[in-house]
Amino acid sequence: MKALFTSLIALGLLFGSNFVVILAVAKENNRAAEGGIWVGLYPIGSLVAGLVYGVIHWKSRNATRYTLALAFMTLSTSAILFFQNIDTIVYFIILSGIGIAPALIAANALLKDLVPLSRLNEAFSMLGASISIGITLGSTLSGSLVDRFGGWDGFYFMTGATLLATLLSLICIRAGKYETKDETISHG
Repeated sequence: MKALFTSLIALGLLFGSNFVVILAVAKENNRAAEGGIWVGLYPIGSLVAGLVYGVIHWKSRNATRYTLALAFMTLSTSAILFFQNIDTIVYFIILSGIGIAPALIAANALLKDLVPLSRLNEAFSMLGASISIGITLGSTLSGSLVDRFGGWDGFYFMTGATLLATLLSLICIRAGKYETKDETISHG
């Protein structure tokens, strides 16, 4: 359970930094008025993915789906680093949002697998707190980085945050840390 919460703190770093970084890039490129729209596009990908994700009857384990969603977020966020183009950033923002809903849905389902029913309310509170801690740290740290190095470089922070969350989750799967009530998930 602690392993999942640690990964969610890292995911929260992304959530806290995305607004800061996207708005900084917009402002630096004389498109500050568009920045709010760009930020609003980020959850569009999440919405579509959440709708699709919700209608599928998954056979894979929740830990596997959570880790794959994080990996997708890492790849899609890192794509912005390779195509630092103000005219195409909108598409990459939507693309990078696609992993949000699947990651959060899988994290909630995984938590339900990990925790006895009698402790579920407390566990869900910890899930929210973990993400909130990450959001707070992410906005603070990315703001400092953007002020010092510029908006585009903030995407390195965002990519690093999702990479950290992904690696933590992979390590947990390999080490059997995502132990369920019924079994141990050892290799996803």
